[in-house]
Amino acid sequence: MPKALPRLVIIGVVAVLLVAAILSGCSKAPTGQPTVAPTSAESAPTPTIAFRVELPVTVTPTQAVANEEGTPLPTYTPAPTATPKPTKTPWPTKAPTSAPVDDPNMVYVPGGEFVLGADGGPKSESPAQTIFVDAFNIDKYPVTNAQYKEFVDDTGHRVPRHWKDGQIPEG
Repeated sequence: MPKALPRLVIIGVVAVLLVAAILSGCSKAPTGQPTVAPTSAESAPTPTIAFRVELPVTVTPTQAVANEEGTPLPTYTPAPTATPKPTKTPWPTKAPTSAPVDDPNMVYVPGGEFVLGADGGPKSESPAQTIFVDAFNIDKYPVTNAQYKEFVDDTGHRVPRHWKDGQIPEG
């Protein structure tokens, strides 16, 4: 039996218990008493938990506009405006995300389109579709284990799983 299977079973059981706990907590009213379904023939509303939000109240007096005799004048209330209809907004042009670097150990790969996948091939590789890839820089040579170990030491990044006790394997 694969090692990952028991872990998946444990995760599944924990997930089911978590959902059950959440659902059982939702069936209680705020007072701790079970909710009672309405007896009418109409569809029952979804039970909710009531809560109260208190906001600070500020009173700002407004000055009434009046004529010379003291009679209040009507205030201007603007009419509602029509909601603008959505338009087709063009996509912004692609800005280069990378530029060539002055490093003899790196190569600049210009961005562009390429066809990803294939029609008529394996299901996991179809359908063929055109993809745009941003420009990027890439090392000419693979990273050595020693270089990666230096990176791990400098950044605190975790070591690869196949490194026993965090040490570079022999070979």
